[in-house]
Amino acid sequence: MADPQTEETRRIVKRFTLDCENDFPLTDPSDESWKDRLWELFEELVHPDIVLHGIPGLTRGYRPWYERFVSVGQNFPDGLTTIDVLTAEGDKATMVWTWEGTHIREVMGAPPTGKRVRVQAVMVQRVEKGKIVEHWVGFDSMRWLEQLGLVGDDLSAIGTGHAVSPPSR
Repeated sequence: MADPQTEETRRIVKRFTLDCENDFPLTDPSDESWKDRLWELFEELVHPDIVLHGIPGLTRGYRPWYERFVSVGQNFPDGLTTIDVLTAEGDKATMVWTWEGTHIREVMGAPPTGKRVRVQAVMVQRVEKGKIVEHWVGFDSMRWLEQLGLVGDDLSAIGTGHAVSPPSR
């Protein structure tokens, strides 16, 4: 059996990940009460000065991170995360997740397509005293941009260039 810190970390990270989207406005976009429930979840499980890594434009604080979640909920109201792998040890949890949602509003200049968008990511979160205090995420941003129509369809050529040799001395 895992130690109590590991179990608490696993429980908090899993609950935060899954509960963030439980109230997205899937059926009634005019009902905005989900934003209050999301804020309560942030207040309960996220430290106000959380350090954020890998989220474009965000570095610290749960308010801007909450606002990003609200934007995702508005733009992809049926968004859903599936946890593919979750491991925890001590104060850190590592997760591989898959997220899917239907693109119904403009995102980064991309008009709504009505298409399902899917992205996979790896995330690490650190927990102290029952709150997430640090968050790292890495995801396939090029595939995300492709699905939104912001880059070309054929990404297969990326990374297939010539090998670069180190300089000779």
